[in-house]
Amino acid sequence: MVFHRSRLNPVPQIALALALFAWGAYLFNPAAGLSSEFFFGDNDPSVQEARQIARLFPSGEQLILVVRSPYVQTDAYRDRVTELANTLEAFPGVSGVLSLGNGPSDFMDAMDSPLWNRLIIGGESESGEILATHVIVLVDADYSSEVVRYVGQVREVFGGDGFSIDITGTPAILDQVSAQLTRDLVIFGSACFALFSLLVMLFFRSPRIALGTLLASLAAVMGSFAIAAVLAIPLGPLVGSLGIIIYVMTLSHGIFLAANLRRANSDGLRGATFRASILCALTTACGFASLWLVPATPLQQLGAGGVIGTLMAWICAYAIVPAFVEPGARTAEAHRAATRTLPSPASAWILVAVFGLSGAGVSRLDTTPTLLDYFDARSTTHQSLSYLDQHGGSAPLRIIVEDAASDRFDQPDTLQRLTELQHSLDRVDAVGSAISLPVLLAEANRNPIAALLSDEWLIGLLSTPFFDSVALQFLSEDRRQALLMLRMRESARQSRADALEVIQRQVVEHGFQTRTMAGLFTMQMALSDVLVSSIWQGCLWLVLLFSLAALILGRSLRTALALLVSLSIIPLWMYGTAGWLAMPVDLFVAPAGALAMGLAVDSLVHLTVAAGSHGNRFDRSSWRLALASQRRPI
Repeated sequence: MVFHRSRLNPVPQIALALALFAWGAYLFNPAAGLSSEFFFGDNDPSVQEARQIARLFPSGEQLILVVRSPYVQTDAYRDRVTELANTLEAFPGVSGVLSLGNGPSDFMDAMDSPLWNRLIIGGESESGEILATHVIVLVDADYSSEVVRYVGQVREVFGGDGFSIDITGTPAILDQVSAQLTRDLVIFGSACFALFSLLVMLFFRSPRIALGTLLASLAAVMGSFAIAAVLAIPLGPLVGSLGIIIYVMTLSHGIFLAANLRRANSDGLRGATFRASILCALTTACGFASLWLVPATPLQQLGAGGVIGTLMAWICAYAIVPAFVEPGARTAEAHRAATRTLPSPASAWILVAVFGLSGAGVSRLDTTPTLLDYFDARSTTHQSLSYLDQHGGSAPLRIIVEDAASDRFDQPDTLQRLTELQHSLDRVDAVGSAISLPVLLAEANRNPIAALLSDEWLIGLLSTPFFDSVALQFLSEDRRQALLMLRMRESARQSRADALEVIQRQVVEHGFQTRTMAGLFTMQMALSDVLVSSIWQGCLWLVLLFSLAALILGRSLRTALALLVSLSIIPLWMYGTAGWLAMPVDLFVAPAGALAMGLAVDSLVHLTVAAGSHGNRFDRSSWRLALASQRRPI
């Protein structure tokens, strides 16, 4: 295979790279498809349960503003909160605001209220003094991003003078994730550009080749993002990782291509490079495609983006890089090839030690990260979530319960048992706050007139439009299903599984049964399970796939076994190190092992093909020559 290069005129290649970059910049949206359900497919049980609850008990998204001040109990604070709430409620897309200023009559009324105390009263100091209240903004899902931006602007206006406002809630978290994705993409992209520019310059000592490989890499990344946008493939929170992977894949093709093009009288080696790069692209694409078989939706979509990126990386490398490669001979290494030795047998013992240490680290993996683990401890998002988690809980959980005997919840016995269940849930360590029908009735019974009505009449009255049908937010129209609205504490001593087991046991002990439960709390637990199974399934599929490719490529069980061991140690080392460093296996860490295996295949394939081009793959001298020619690019 002979490559024809337009060394003196790379202008068409520069134009192609700039066009792909501009196309990607125009179409790319890092937050596309990002939602609270992004982590799961439409048919996932967690999503189905959440939608089932939403159909029976509709509720919009919520923003929670934690308004802190040393003067919470003063009239000036209440007036300020009232002004804040009125400003927010006037914005289109805000369907309602709950706060100290438009609910209870004053601060002490909120403290005494069974409902408002749970909803808006924030944390206490060690002396028992209230430090904050919550302003709950009910958001129309169609305008959530606009509302989040507006609330951020309002916070700047109302903050200061001992009046600080932190924003949290699902819409705010998604907005923060979107901003962080864009920021990380810029930071990591710039770092990659600078680092690899330096490495390519040190390797080739040629600004021209460095420019060509880096242009090809950037073009491949932005071109892949553009194609994904055209095909409506959301990349979500893994877009930064995917961009770096595509960048490195293109750079790998470019480095091997440029290094072997510079060798004089090496048409056989150039042809081997072309064949090896084709095999690398095919195996890497198949590796990404194997992610379609794992249960985690983000990893499936990463697989789709990876297949596109693999194709673009190969196209951009071969369309752009050759035009920047100057002629030049690098034959010194070839003359020293015979003196090069293969790795000593001691390396096998090193691998055994690595396997042992990594295996011990894998057993220490933290596979249940909390929502707080996704944000840097120094970020305002983490601090706001942490404060909210300690004072009322940060992870919503909604549970629909039915009476085991199918009785209605407006009957005295059933309602009494539901009230006892409410009190039991208040004592569960992981439950930050719990609101249900008994809390609503207790609030209504503070009015002396309500004492004259039976609970059945009171529920009927609170179900009318005159009272905004508030009872129907906790009770189905046939009054046979009741909703428990919980906010769970991620920092609790109990694990998620233990907390849910306690709640389920409490429900059964009071004569009820759980029909369905959903919310961020259970979704995180389901995501942890999905990620763990996806790690092992993804790595297993890759090992099987690459082992088959190695057997076909090397035509030797010995060569295939060597490649298999080399690949298998990569995810074991990465996850073992994560275990020893106590790194939680979140959405960003989970695919690292499988992706590293896919990238490592490039070097192994080029090395194996080069050994074949030098003669018999069973001859150790062929491997010495292959190492001599491919050592520097690897």
